[in-house]
Amino acid sequence: MSSFYESLPENFIRIHNSYIINMNFLEVIQSSYVIINNNKIPISKNYKADFLKKNQCFVIGHLSQKIHQPSHSFFFTIG
Repeated sequence: MSSFYESLPENFIRIHNSYIINMNFLEVIQSSYVIINNNKIPISKNYKADFLKKNQCFVIGHLSQKIHQPSHSFFFTIG
């Protein structure tokens, strides 16, 4: 599974053992979950710090891009 995650574009971020999300579709970030396409997806304590760091980098990078072409997948459920 690690090789699958590593092969995804950088807009996909793992937030839980069971979830990898597409940051292009992120609607809400709360302390223990995110909302994407009206789906409440938990953020694992093990992935929270890395997710918040990557989210900050993603937002900064995303705002600096002029062209935006999101992937069509909202999120993956693993296992």
